[in-house]
Amino acid sequence: MGGEKAPASEHWSIAAYLLALAASAGVLSTGASLMAPTVVRENLWADGLLGLAVVGVLYAAALWFSSRLKLPLRDLAAAAGDVVKGHLDARVPARRCPRELAKLSAEFNQMMQKLQQTEAELQAAKGELEERVAARTMTCVPLYA
Repeated sequence: MGGEKAPASEHWSIAAYLLALAASAGVLSTGASLMAPTVVRENLWADGLLGLAVVGVLYAAALWFSSRLKLPLRDLAAAAGDVVKGHLDARVPARRCPRELAKLSAEFNQMMQKLQQTEAELQAAKGELEERVAARTMTCVPLYA
């Protein structure tokens, strides 16, 4: 999991998502105004349904956009929670998400790998130091006996 990276082409910036959302809203509103004749429509039900459809599409786009942001942030929060509990093997899974969140996830994984490596080196140094203290103690014990 730690070494997995999604291809760079799958990552969009957050600004690109917002731009796409704004463009789709503009296209829908332009299409709605082009479909309405210049004279007042007599069928209010059609206007209401058209407005409802536009709101529904925008709502669906907002849900999709928020899920694209929420899932990577949840993964990152869960991994950070695991680290707080002492699990240094916690990693954030690679998934399709905005570029900024993908970079944050990759940096988190690299940080955890380095932290895990440093912890292993410290444990090895501690073991070596304990061996040296034990050996030194053994040479000093006969002097006091």
